[in-house]
Order: sequence, then C-alpha cells, then structure tokens
Amino acid sequence: MKKNKKKSFFLEMKCHFWCHYIWRLYNIKKSFLKYSIAITIIVLLHSGCDFCSTGSSGSDSSISEIFFTAQTMDNQIRIYSINVDGSGFREIASNGILNSAPSKDGTIAFKQMDDAFQIVLVYRDGTRNSIRLPYLGISNPVISPDRKALAFIQKGPNPDTDTLDIINIEGNSGNYGNISILTKNVLKGTVASFSSDGKMIAYPEFNQSANTLEIRVENVQTSLKPIFSKSYRLTTDINLNDFHIEWSLDGKKIVYVMKHDSISSLFMANITNNDYKEIALNAIEVSTPIFDKDNSSLIFVGKDYKLWRLALQDTILSGVWQLTKGDSTEHHINPHLSPDGNKLIFCKYNDDDMRKLGTLTVATIIRDSNYKIIQNKLWNNVINGFWSNK
Repeated sequence: MKKNKKKSFFLEMKCHFWCHYIWRLYNIKKSFLKYSIAITIIVLLHSGCDFCSTGSSGSDSSISEIFFTAQTMDNQIRIYSINVDGSGFREIASNGILNSAPSKDGTIAFKQMDDAFQIVLVYRDGTRNSIRLPYLGISNPVISPDRKALAFIQKGPNPDTDTLDIINIEGNSGNYGNISILTKNVLKGTVASFSSDGKMIAYPEFNQSANTLEIRVENVQTSLKPIFSKSYRLTTDINLNDFHIEWSLDGKKIVYVMKHDSISSLFMANITNNDYKEIALNAIEVSTPIFDKDNSSLIFVGKDYKLWRLALQDTILSGVWQLTKGDSTEHHINPHLSPDGNKLIFCKYNDDDMRKLGTLTVATIIRDSNYKIIQNKLWNNVINGFWSNK
C-alpha cells in the first residue's frame, strides 16, 4: 500500500512538472508571438506598406509575381517582388527604378541611380551583373522577355530626341555583345517596347526637319530588319508627351494613341500581315491603351484619370464603359494585364501628392455580361509595377 502511495505521489509530482512546463512554454510562445508581430509591423512600416490589404489568403500559383518600385519610410528607392495574393514578398535591389517587366526567367534591368554609366541586371537567384556604358545620360533600360537583348536610351544633343541603343545580353558571363544604334532620333522620353516573345521591338522615331513621326517595328534577331513602319506628318499643336506603344499578349498587334486638339486618335497595326487601322474615337480621350485578353477590347486611362474599357468590333468602336471610380483628385494610371489576361494591376495616387507615389492595386477581371473588376490594394508608396513575363 505504501508502495502504491509513493508511486502515486511521484506521478502527481510528474504531472505538476509537465503542466508547469507546458504553461511556461505557452507564455514564452505568447511573448515571442507578440515580439514577432511588433517586428513584422516595423518591417512593413520601413518598407512603406502602410498595412495594405493583400487580397485573398490562399496562394494562386497560376498567376506570376508582380515586380514594383517603391519608396521606403526613410526615402530609399527599392525594387521588390510579391505574389498576387500578397505572399512571397522580397526585396530585390535598391537605388534603382524599373522601366519594364522582367524577362521570363525573372531577370530585371534597371539604371543604377548613383552611377551615371551603369545598368544593373539582377537574376532570379539573386546574382547580378553590371553593364558599364561609355555614355553619360543613360536611362529607360528595357529587357526583352527572352532575356537576349537590352534596349536603353542615350541622351542626345537635340531637345526633342535621344539615341535608342540595343545590346545582346545572352548568358550570365557579363561579356556582352556590341552596342547597336537603332536610331539617333527616338522621341525623347521613349521607353522601347518588346513583343511578348522578345523577337521584335517597337519605338517612335521623330524627324524634326521633316516634322514627321514614324512608328517603327524591327526584328531583333535578324540584324534589326524593319518589318513595319508608319509615318505621320505632324501639326504644331499635336501632343507627343508620354507617347506609348503597347503589344498584344500574342505579340501580333500594336496599339498607340496620338492626340490632336485634345482629341485622341487610336491606331492599331497587325504586324503579321501589315494591316493598319485608325479607329475613330468621337471625342473620347484615351491615354496608355492596353489590349485585353482576346484583343477585342482595350483598357485605357480616360480624361478623368480613371480606367475605362473600349470594345471593338472589326476595329470599329462598339462601346465604352468605365471600370474604376473615385473622386476628382484620384488618378488611376499605368494599367498592365497579367500574362494569362485574367488580372490587372495599376497605380492609384492623388494629384496633390507631389512625390507621385501611389498604391499598387490588383484587380480580378470578371468577364460576364457586365464586365467588371474586383480590386484589392497590394502596396503603398509605389512608383510603378509590372507583371513578370512567365
């Protein structure tokens, strides 16, 4: 009997010990969780995320990640990537601004802000190479989706034009090919545009003496052979600011806008058969148009700086609908369609923000009888954002 009591006593002591041990672990875990949350909040504040909504909680592996440039709370410029559902956030580089989407293998290109001669390539595994160029005034580097070419602007002597160069960057050795000049008369401020397969490049060439603007598309892989060109004689009051050429997802068409007397003219060209159309907009003002998934409609920024959709039927305007709303100070700009065509990102900012920092917003496109978008705020203090080219 005494033996059983002794055994019971030791069992009771053992139980007390383990209960106390588990309780201590619970309290330590609570404390650790508290500090973890605090550290997370500090990191988010530092990166400028101002507690933004990250959309759905589940992972969406069918959608590629988003790359964006943002300003931190201590005024540092950094490049990040994040998945569409808000997961997988990572910092990629600092002191640079993206001008284009990454290549299909996740390589980005940007101009180093503290080095006038250097363009930096950062690969998906985190390694990086630098391209040192023998020119001052380098800007707007754009990497091709197949990561075989890099286009960039070299500041020119004329007030209205610059030089557009291209260089072969295949491989990771850092020993790149010779620089080729596409034109010495590219329209100032141009960001060149590659087709989705990386084989073609589109840009606007300005002939000041003839007062003409020529839209050119060249084959990058066949010694820059021209495959499409269209020339326009300009008038004195035409607006060429923020000239924009956009490719369709299938890489077969381009679209661009020219404004005259505050009226937009929309132009569309099929590169495969050289078919060319001008679409009458009937006083609708259009900026930065992009193709929708099946090329039957365009998404664009309207006169009110909100996003609109323009439907086409055999290149004839068949309807216009507003996609986003907001007060008059709110601007919705820089729309980009996801590679699968089912989501949209754009930046929201207020026109009283002199820094021009916006909120990166992701929207799911619902293509039913009403055609609508469902928006989620993704990140704050953003300069621009791009889908990856996966």
